[in-house]
Amino acid sequence: MPSLTIGHFPYQPGHNPYQRLFADALESAGLNVLRIPPRKAWPIHFALSYPADLIHMDWPHDFYRGRTPLRQLVKRIMYRTGLRKLKGRPLVWTAHNLVCHDATQAQRRYEQSMIQALVDCCDGVMVLSEAAGQLLRATYRLPASARVAVVPHGHYIDVYPNEIAPEAARRQLGIAPAARVVLSLGRMRRYKGLVHLVEAFAAAAGGADVLVLAGAAPDAGLVADLRDAARRTGLGDRVRIHPELVKDELLQVYFNAADVVALPFREILNSGTALLAMGFGRCLVAPEMGSIPEVACPTAYFGYSPDDPDGLAAALAGALSLPDLHRRGLAAREFVRSRYGWDEIGRKARALYEEIVGRS
Repeated sequence: MPSLTIGHFPYQPGHNPYQRLFADALESAGLNVLRIPPRKAWPIHFALSYPADLIHMDWPHDFYRGRTPLRQLVKRIMYRTGLRKLKGRPLVWTAHNLVCHDATQAQRRYEQSMIQALVDCCDGVMVLSEAAGQLLRATYRLPASARVAVVPHGHYIDVYPNEIAPEAARRQLGIAPAARVVLSLGRMRRYKGLVHLVEAFAAAAGGADVLVLAGAAPDAGLVADLRDAARRTGLGDRVRIHPELVKDELLQVYFNAADVVALPFREILNSGTALLAMGFGRCLVAPEMGSIPEVACPTAYFGYSPDDPDGLAAALAGALSLPDLHRRGLAAREFVRSRYGWDEIGRKARALYEEIVGRS
């Protein structure tokens, strides 16, 4: 089969290099990739104007969500009309999320109806793990002809600088060498359970241990709640809150200063941050939810039931009690390097595309 042309849409890599790495992997696998940027007016119509053999769609949420009822109505009309035009054109969607991360309970039914409309048009769906595929099938009706393929999230090793020693990283953050450090890094949003993390850390940590929360914080109320939780639990300045975007060159400082990375999600399907943390050689504390148990390195993962109110504190305490976290973290790095390489991801995606286009 001649080399296919893939329309990667909406292409907006921003601060997360996932889309850039994925598109590069497709090209390394011998595919032509059209990086189609987002557009506010008639976005799917715009994507279909590109001469692609197949459209690969990532996050669709901006196509149908609006800040006002009128804007949402207009977006929904453009989205539905665009999907009708997609009928008959080969389409693959990557199910990064089952619904938008910050969807409220009141918004979930709308979210699911919009995603179902997209799924109805799909010839293929990429999921990042077997567990994610099972949850997808439990949430949405898949067309009988749609192919569901596991194409995992790739690692971030060598994407960011990683040269600073742990001692130097701690000096830069003003953290004592002997302290045990728990890190939560990434955009601060309520679904990530950060207030619960502060409370669990207070129950699990010793007197010199430090919790670092770093990342962009668009919700000022959440930052206030985190500071209040630090005061209420008596942790004070042992909770270091850095509510700003972490620049690429500073990621190594935060990760190499940490002993453990905590991802206390209240709801999650996939986590690129888990791959990022393991790529920096750090152990994970995270709920047994979505893809995480399947994707994480077994010897560097401290899981807990999301239904257990004391589970996070117990997992933190268990992790921090171990003397070999550094060795386990290095094992995690080699684990993700060997299992989640981008070249293999590109080949798996190409096989799916060729199967779909070959039968169209």
